[in-house]
Amino acid sequence: MRPVVIPMLATAVVVLAMVTPQAPQRRPARKPVTRVVHIAGYRSGESLSLGGLVAGSDVILIGTAVAVVREDPVPVNATDPDCNLYVTCYLVEVERYLEWEGAPNQPPTIKVLVSGGAGSDGVMRVFEREPRLAVGGRYLLFLTDARPIKLGPNGEAIAFCCGAEGVEVYPDEYLPASPLHGIIQIQDGVTTLPQDPYQPDLQPWEFADDGTGVRTLLGLPENEAIQLVEQAIAEWAAHLREVEESMN
Repeated sequence: MRPVVIPMLATAVVVLAMVTPQAPQRRPARKPVTRVVHIAGYRSGESLSLGGLVAGSDVILIGTAVAVVREDPVPVNATDPDCNLYVTCYLVEVERYLEWEGAPNQPPTIKVLVSGGAGSDGVMRVFEREPRLAVGGRYLLFLTDARPIKLGPNGEAIAFCCGAEGVEVYPDEYLPASPLHGIIQIQDGVTTLPQDPYQPDLQPWEFADDGTGVRTLLGLPENEAIQLVEQAIAEWAAHLREVEESMN
């Protein structure tokens, strides 16, 4: 019953493939970044409201990116240079969950997968308006478990490119519910745009007007932003209860 806002990672094609996913093989040591390529990325969701962002999120949390888990092409076994979609997975240490998808345990860490990354060729692929995280950065994150695209036999998302077929998203990886709105950095107690060195020209955004008067979560004291999110979570939960009661 929720309007899901699930971004397909850039232009990847996800298909149901009855293959057994293999662990990523050790890739050649990456060269220092020598060239940056900007690729047109996320353009939908401009009319997204805070309520819509909350409704499309399975997990909402405050946490710190502590490490890069993997940085791979899509699919992970792609070798053709024409497969220029890369993803980067971060390990996020959770400080506080504002919303959890319902599993009995709230894990102390979570894996967050975003578009963009560098390969062994030294080329950094940057998807415009899809900011990356920074190791050491503290964030307010709106995440989806991406179940609608995890159609592989073991709960993974499968992609193909130039004859290669393999994993795009592993079962334990989450995606931003919106690549633009779903990653909010917190610096010195104030919310801000993500500080992505490869996208220094990110522009402030606004939510669509949904009657609540909340037009942005940027530039707010941390506690104020959290209160607005918690209020939106409570309103969405109340709406779901009303829908459920009306169907009984």
